[in-house]
Amino acid sequence: MAVDVSIAWITAVLLLTVRFGVILYLAPMVAAAKVPKQILVLWVVALSVGLLLVSNVSLIEFNDVAELIKAMLSELALGALMAFALVAAFAAFLLGGRIVDFQMGFGVAGLIDPATNAQAPLIGSILNLIAIMVFYSLNAHHYLLRGLAFSIEKIPPGAWLGDFDIAVVIAYFGTMFSFAIALVAPIIFSILLLDVGLAVMARTMPQMNVFIVSIPLKIFTGLSIAALSLYTITPFMEKIFEAIFVFWQSIIPS
Repeated sequence: MAVDVSIAWITAVLLLTVRFGVILYLAPMVAAAKVPKQILVLWVVALSVGLLLVSNVSLIEFNDVAELIKAMLSELALGALMAFALVAAFAAFLLGGRIVDFQMGFGVAGLIDPATNAQAPLIGSILNLIAIMVFYSLNAHHYLLRGLAFSIEKIPPGAWLGDFDIAVVIAYFGTMFSFAIALVAPIIFSILLLDVGLAVMARTMPQMNVFIVSIPLKIFTGLSIAALSLYTITPFMEKIFEAIFVFWQSIIPS
């Protein structure tokens, strides 16, 4: 297929590189793999060229540098919004894991998250790794590529993003917070019942050191309920991943 490589076409590739670069650089499923920066840049450029070749959009020509800079800022904003959906979705697993860590007594320990190089909760890191595996097992990365192609069709490279409702972003953030609580709700409720039982034992048997007894009981209960809840966690993960693309559709004008 012959391609008319012009200034407008090269500019479109540059703008798409800005859009996709922000998304893939911040995407947890890519950052967890610790892809070298050189490979990531080549990947973004190849993805921009490939999706632009298969898309049927009219290219925008710019008359001066100021318009090009304005277009790059618009692409940066769009990429940041789309990346926010991915980051917030996977942050739900970390938040749920951190809540469980504090209840189980793992709050004093932590791991280094390879995606952010920051301290991450123990259970949250496990849930995050499971989420990444489920993400690829559900072929959600195919929908991710389709979402990128959808963004090119609805907002061509260089087109102004336009106004969007900030309430949509706030609602999505609240939805992810609700999913984080619902994801670990069985563990939270079970440990809460255990705390109530230990409180009754502390009042009826004051000679027993409840603090020493409670730590292994909470860990055993939390891990047991977490293992039993693996069957119900997967549907929640699917809903979280679906919410990503619903949010993308809400911020991209149809």
